[in-house]
Amino acid sequence: MNTRFIYDEKTSSLFAPDGTFLKKVFCPKAKLWNQLITDPGELRWRGCSDCGEKVINLDAVSFSEVQETLRNEWDNTCIHASEKSQNVIFLKDKNQVQPPRGHQETPIYIQTVRNWQDIDRGFAMGYWPDIRLVDPDFNMNSKITVGQDPTTGKIEYSGDYRINFKGNEFHSRSINGRETSEFLEVIPFTNYYPYHQQSPVAAYLVPKGLEGRTQVCVEDPIEDIVGWRWNQGDVQRAMNVPGYVENNRVVLEPREVEVRDVVG
Repeated sequence: MNTRFIYDEKTSSLFAPDGTFLKKVFCPKAKLWNQLITDPGELRWRGCSDCGEKVINLDAVSFSEVQETLRNEWDNTCIHASEKSQNVIFLKDKNQVQPPRGHQETPIYIQTVRNWQDIDRGFAMGYWPDIRLVDPDFNMNSKITVGQDPTTGKIEYSGDYRINFKGNEFHSRSINGRETSEFLEVIPFTNYYPYHQQSPVAAYLVPKGLEGRTQVCVEDPIEDIVGWRWNQGDVQRAMNVPGYVENNRVVLEPREVEVRDVVG
């Protein structure tokens, strides 16, 4: 039986050992544990000089203590746990904001954040947020068709015109060991824009102190720059786009992107 807290980095959510939701965990100041005010002999919490609240240390308290505190002080209680805490299971988010690093590497890799919290978190961690309005290019295109097993209800998907669910013997292909002709088409091939996000803005997190036209690489560009085309009509966004930073603003160089054309 699990006896540890569960923290989901992607949603900033803390859960009880049994999976019960406890609270959202987010500090707009991005404070580190060693920046908080200590109370001699007290390991269970520290104080914050910015907001005046206590920050509970999950490494040093029991679940019952946390549960009771959150019940009484739901909106004001902050939470801390070390990365190697024995009391917390971390569900990692590979896209979380990373602390600023040295500028030895060339080019410098620029992080992209796509929600208000991560923009604020990046600012608190020392970045300059180069904020942009998200302007979708609906020429970006993916497609999908859906088939369903009429006996079991099982669903299968395809994004390839050569694999469909119309029962056409010429186009039938095997999916997970079964012929597609055994499925009924419940949604015909439909085009869609594949890059939706909730927030209308996103930002590049620019390390401060970059001089001149510093060469950078943007792993996840906000702008829809074509990087991949399929002769079936699919068009996908380029990743790892080169550019440079000037006056804390990222300038992409789409002409340097090598577009891959796929036939099949």
